[in-house]
Amino acid sequence: MTQPPVINYQALNFWFGVFNSCVMVILGTIGWWNLREKVTNKRFQEAEKRLAGLESDIKHPPSCTYHPRLEERMDTAVGKLERMDGKIDGLNRAVDLMNEFLINQGGRQ
Repeated sequence: MTQPPVINYQALNFWFGVFNSCVMVILGTIGWWNLREKVTNKRFQEAEKRLAGLESDIKHPPSCTYHPRLEERMDTAVGKLERMDGKIDGLNRAVDLMNEFLINQGGRQ
């Protein structure tokens, strides 16, 4: 009668651990890759939605009935800005005169 082969359970346990570790690394890499793809696809889908919205807005521009009103409002805004520019120039001149007066008065003392 022959003896059954002796099984080295330590070696078997070692190689099972190596195999298990390799499988876990592969599964972890697959999971990471799938999550990365999901996030990237979501970002692209959001960008595509925004682009589709912009394209639909470009296809339907406002009609020319709004142009005179827009021009009138822009002319009003430009006029107000020009008046403000004139006022600021006047204020700058007044501040320059005050500074000159204070500098000259400081030189007398």
